[in-house]
Amino acid sequence: MSLTQNQQIYYLDFCAALPVTAMEVAKETASSPVLRQVYQYTLQGWKKNVEPELMPFARKRDQLTVEDGCLLWVTRVIVPLSLRGKLLAELHENHLGTSRMKSLARSFCVVAKVEN
Repeated sequence: MSLTQNQQIYYLDFCAALPVTAMEVAKETASSPVLRQVYQYTLQGWKKNVEPELMPFARKRDQLTVEDGCLLWVTRVIVPLSLRGKLLAELHENHLGTSRMKSLARSFCVVAKVEN
């Protein structure tokens, strides 16, 4: 699946807003056993029965895509757990209150809740 020009512009806009780069996300995705498997299934197709740790992703399989080595859930980047600290540090730096900060973070990324 390729992105339309408008989708590419939107993708670039929200990637520029992330405190981590697409290259970092791609590298960490490849080093996470669970996300690496999700990445492969997203590219090559999902099998009927998947391991229990993959079920949260399998339920969203029709909404997952891959772009530049990064997993996306609709328009949100799936950030590997290993980058959560860096992401949270940036969000806390400009803290706008807990509710606003969580809402802002959820608008452009999802932190994968899996073991690396």
